[in-house]
Amino acid sequence: MGHSKNKGGFFITREMYLSETYLSLNKNAFILLNAFLDARKRDMKNNSKKKNSGRKMPEFINLDSIEMPYDTLVKKYHINRSSIPRAMDELMAKGFIRLSYHGGDCKHDKNRYALLDEYLIWRPGMKPFYTRPKKNKKGYQGKRLGATATDEKFKCDYCGEYKGHTKKTNTGFNSCVECLADGAFNLLPEEINNRHAQNQTLTQAQN
Repeated sequence: MGHSKNKGGFFITREMYLSETYLSLNKNAFILLNAFLDARKRDMKNNSKKKNSGRKMPEFINLDSIEMPYDTLVKKYHINRSSIPRAMDELMAKGFIRLSYHGGDCKHDKNRYALLDEYLIWRPGMKPFYTRPKKNKKGYQGKRLGATATDEKFKCDYCGEYKGHTKKTNTGFNSCVECLADGAFNLLPEEINNRHAQNQTLTQAQN
C-alpha cells in the first residue's frame, strides 16, 4: 500500500467544536476554519501543561500571523475561489479570525490573519466582530512604480487598455507602465495621445 501524503492532524479543543458558533458555520466557512487550524505552527520545544493535569497542551507560535493564500484553499482544500470571501466574512463576523496585517505592498506581500476566541461569546443576531476591508488600497507595480490598486485589472486613462496595474499621475488619471514611460505622469490623456500619434507617424515615415 502507498503512503498517504496527508498524514498527521491538528489539535482542536472541545470548547471550540462543541460551541454554538462552531456548529453554526456553513460548509465553506467550516473548511476554511479547519485550514486556519491546520496552518498553525507548533512550538515543539515548549509545550505547556494543562492545569491540574499532567497532559501537555500544544503551543503555537504563529497565531497572529497566519497566511492563507487563495491558491492553497483551492488546490488543497477544494474550496471554490468565488466562495472564499464569503467564508472569510463569516469567520470574521463570528469572531474566529481577524485581519492582522493588510498585505499588497509587493507581489509576495500577503495578508496575515490572527486566530481569536471571541467566537465563544457570539450569538445569533450580533453585529460582526470584524469585517474585511472594502477595498485594497495597496498594490505593487512590476517596474517599482508604486501603484495604487483597487482590483485585479485597471483601465489606463491614456491608452484605454485594461492593465494589471496602474499608477495615479500628477494630473489625477490612471496610467499604465507603458504610458508612464512615454511621460504620462505630468500630462493629460489627450496630450499623451497626441504624443503617441506623433511617434507612430514618425515611425511610419522612417519605415
